[in-house]
Amino acid sequence: FEGVRAYDTVNGTAIFRLQEHTQRLFNSGKILRMKIPFSVEQVNEAQRAVVKANGLKSAYIRPLIWIGSEKLGVSPKGNQVHLMVAAWSWGAYLGEDGLKRGIRVKTSSYTRH
Repeated sequence: FEGVRAYDTVNGTAIFRLQEHTQRLFNSGKILRMKIPFSVEQVNEAQRAVVKANGLKSAYIRPLIWIGSEKLGVSPKGNQVHLMVAAWSWGAYLGEDGLKRGIRVKTSSYTRH
């Protein structure tokens, strides 16, 4: 799955880095040998459509892929890859107080090898 945010802007709802999030979803599926039966653009459009259909101005979007249950066993071969998109209203991640007063952040250097 991916976790994508949409924000209410003066120009309407804007989905933050939609292309990058969707590409990462496809890359994750590829690593797991899941062939997603849709194009990147179709998944992008599905995310836009879900936000619009639900009248969301600021939202959390969750595209999710999974392997179906057509067959049970150690190998996923023979199972279909499914995709869904959910979206719901989600305000400020760190609360309204964080928006008003700001937050304190500490960062640490970390290198993944």
